[in-house]
Amino acid sequence: MVIISTERKTANSYCTLEEANHYFDTRLNTKVWTEASDEDKSKALIMATRDIETLNFKGRKENQGQPGSDTYQALQWPRLSSEVDQYMLGIPWLMLQKQTRQANWYNDSWHPIIPKELIYATCEQAFYLMRSIEGIDKREGLRAQGFDGIDYEGATEKWTTSARTIICPAAMRFLNAIDCLEGGYRLERG
Repeated sequence: MVIISTERKTANSYCTLEEANHYFDTRLNTKVWTEASDEDKSKALIMATRDIETLNFKGRKENQGQPGSDTYQALQWPRLSSEVDQYMLGIPWLMLQKQTRQANWYNDSWHPIIPKELIYATCEQAFYLMRSIEGIDKREGLRAQGFDGIDYEGATEKWTTSARTIICPAAMRFLNAIDCLEGGYRLERG
């Protein structure tokens, strides 16, 4: 059985199964999620977290310790924001929230947290993986045979040879909402 861990030293997901189920209780068109086993849902959340972990985030990990130490943090979040650090000298919390979206990286006591937008992004990426894994597997099979795309009745899809992780548009919207990506990772529509 797959076990999701959100404990800092052993974390393998930004989102618990309970949080994900609650998220999908309030989202439309979630049949793929609701009909999946808890085992598959857990695997999807862990895979989604792995995908998100490949991104370049602003700021720095809250804990920089080595594996096995008391200060070790397995995942990239919670993070400290250098932008927020600049504002922390005497600016009230409400004023800071208006000045930077990175204030969402902290709770009201200035402790770094996993922002709810990151949890939602993990849910959306997991859902994307569950919906598209069959299509992704077929594409990878064709790519392994040397194909660089398909053309079917005027619909063309070209594939690059890079193994760049695909983050779905819904997850990217949540990540962009908290201004956490280095280099302004944006979605492009063709």
